[in-house]
Amino acid sequence: MNELLDIRIRPGTTADAPEVARVVGESWTAAYDGLLVDSALHGRSFEADAHQTEVLIERGPPGSGVHIAEAGGKIVGVALFGPPDDGRPPGEVGTLYMLYTISEAWGTAAGHRLFESTADAMRRAGVSVMEAEVLESNERARAFFERQGMHSNGTHQQDWFGAPVTVVEYSMVL
Repeated sequence: MNELLDIRIRPGTTADAPEVARVVGESWTAAYDGLLVDSALHGRSFEADAHQTEVLIERGPPGSGVHIAEAGGKIVGVALFGPPDDGRPPGEVGTLYMLYTISEAWGTAAGHRLFESTADAMRRAGVSVMEAEVLESNERARAFFERQGMHSNGTHQQDWFGAPVTVVEYSMVL
C-alpha cells in the first residue's frame, strides 16, 4: 500500500468511533489469532470499543485522548490513552489503553507515530510515566513497545473474555 507511506496523525472525533471499532476488530483478530482461545478471540465487543472512543472524546478525564493514524484517507490505526484505570488518581502516570493498527500497516511508521503522539500528549498533560500492558505471548507487540523505549515491570494474570492470560506490564519515563 503506497498510501501507507503518507501517514497523518490527528485527534480522534466522535465520528471516527465506528472506524475505530473496525480497526480494533481487524487488528485484534490478526494479532491474537493463534495466541488466544477462540472464545477470547471472538468474545470482544468492538461496539464497546466504539462507545469507549466516544466517551473518551466527549467527556474523558483531563489527560485522556484518542489519536488516529490515517493513510490514503483511511483510518489505519488508533491509540486511546488517559489516566490509570485502576483507581489511582490522574497525575504523573498515564496509561496507553490501546494502540492498534491494521495488519497492512504493520512495519510502517503508523504505530510508532501513534506512540510518539500519545507520549507527546501525555507530556503536555504533565504525565511523567507512561504505562501499557501487553499479552505476554504477543511477541510482535512486546518487541514494538521495547523498541519505543518501554521496559518490563513484570507480569500478572488477567481474564480476557473468559480466558486466563498473562500480561506484561510496561512503563517508561517520558
